[in-house]
Amino acid sequence: MFSPNYVLPSKGTTTLQGNIHLVNGYKNYMKSKRVNIELSSYEFEALKANSAISDICGQYLKSAKRLGDYVMLDLFTHEANDLIGWVAAEANHAKSARESDLLNSACDAIEANI
Repeated sequence: MFSPNYVLPSKGTTTLQGNIHLVNGYKNYMKSKRVNIELSSYEFEALKANSAISDICGQYLKSAKRLGDYVMLDLFTHEANDLIGWVAAEANHAKSARESDLLNSACDAIEANI
């Protein structure tokens, strides 16, 4: 899956440098730890209602467990970083101020737990 947080090697990068870049990224991916992210029900519903987030990051939202007035996501840190990139992008392009506020709030909640 493409992530907005992934940086491709620059144009002048040799194949060897590009491979080292990919290997280092893979090592960080393999060291990823699990994090619990607490979202309000409103924030979680805003994530599900956003078509780009639900289409691209839907598998991350499937880990959700409702706990009273909030929802807990159980993700690896690399998944949380991927999710936060998409949520931030969608918050910046939201169609309404309310959606933008909810997505920004969800973004803050995810960042607080990484």
